[in-house]
Amino acid sequence: NFNLCGIMDEFIATGKAKPMIVVMPSGNDNPAGGVGSFWINHAPPPTSDGKRWGDYVWKDMVAYIDANYRTIQRRESRGIGGLSAGGQAALMHGLMHPELFSVVGAHSPSFRRADGSVAYFGDEKYYNPYDPIWLVQNSDTWKQLTIWIDDGDRDDQWGTAIVEYHNLLVKLGVPHEFQLFYGFHDPPYWATHTSDYLLWYASKLVGQ
Repeated sequence: NFNLCGIMDEFIATGKAKPMIVVMPSGNDNPAGGVGSFWINHAPPPTSDGKRWGDYVWKDMVAYIDANYRTIQRRESRGIGGLSAGGQAALMHGLMHPELFSVVGAHSPSFRRADGSVAYFGDEKYYNPYDPIWLVQNSDTWKQLTIWIDDGDRDDQWGTAIVEYHNLLVKLGVPHEFQLFYGFHDPPYWATHTSDYLLWYASKLVGQ
């Protein structure tokens, strides 16, 4: 239980954070749960199902929120973030669409590759333009982003890959905030730092 909405309401009411709209979309179209979408346009058949989950995030969802809520419709006032696979996707969408997002938070991001373990990703040629590792090595869209990455220091699932990504960003000269806190790759870790995340987003996004 992250109590994100309760924490955000308290921060806004007490003036700790500027008013923000927090959007938390579903990443799975199966009511029974199971493997999520990974927020990416899936490779086409027969490799995968071709569902355009990436377009759903950056195109459909952003357009819907802007059309139906009192948003500030500019990149400086729009961020994207997520946990684990969502953290990987936040980096992906931020690096692919800096015209939409200026602030990116990746909380214990997974760094899955096109190694056959996820059919949605297809082969390396298909996946490269979505891969946060390939994107920072082959484009300079990072210059338009404010990036935060954090992880638990006992994350034995993705911890090594996350530190390697941090080191890659340092090598490439990509400015970013990197935090290693006590914890594992699990909900209690993210719940502990929900306040940190929200205050960081609030401090970086441009209000009215």
